[in-house]
Amino acid sequence: GIDTINIYGISGTIPLPFASRICIRENTALNHLGRKISSKDILVAHPPPRGVLDQVGNRFSAGSANLNRFIEYHQPTLLLCGHIHEQAGAVQHNQTWIVNCAMGRNTFGEPSLGMLINIDENGSCRITPLTAA
Repeated sequence: GIDTINIYGISGTIPLPFASRICIRENTALNHLGRKISSKDILVAHPPPRGVLDQVGNRFSAGSANLNRFIEYHQPTLLLCGHIHEQAGAVQHNQTWIVNCAMGRNTFGEPSLGMLINIDENGSCRITPLTAA
């Protein structure tokens, strides 16, 4: 079974055209984090990875390409993200469950009320959308 599940968080913004204390270089932060994270861990990030639950207006992907590469390489058990309100939901991407928990509408156009996430002793995830009923 799993002895320990570590939860790592990373956030920031894309580089801004003015000085900002909240602006971090995403790649630098991910490289630092990559030395610590394992496949049994959980990652929390503001954006989704590029191409996964990141469609804006069903027209273009607005996720992070760096985060996508990071997830594909390290394959943590779970990625919790947000940012794209039109794509709230959960999908499995390779070995990683990706949960976009942004408030808004899920991928079926229904109100997103959150997700119940269970991780068993073997590290397997079971994700249940919360409903109003």
